[in-house]
Amino acid sequence: MTYTMEDFQREFKEDFLKSLSKEDIDKIMKGLKPEDRLKGLKPEDRVKGLKPEEVFEQFKPEERLKGLKPEEIEAYLKKFKR
Repeated sequence: MTYTMEDFQREFKEDFLKSLSKEDIDKIMKGLKPEDRLKGLKPEDRVKGLKPEEVFEQFKPEERLKGLKPEEIEAYLKKFKR
């Protein structure tokens, strides 16, 4: 298999990125849109370091309750009615 210009460019970019300092990487990352910064991360990695209430306040109440059965919601509410 021949070594192409595309191969060279890819390797050069990879080597260049590996040589960057943390400060350089931080500067580059700040220039990206948040959704681009998070690409490739698993959902659990995206929310690391956030408190549950910080995550939940981003959603409307009906979105927070999606996936819960009505019985589960009612049982939870009964705890607070006592």
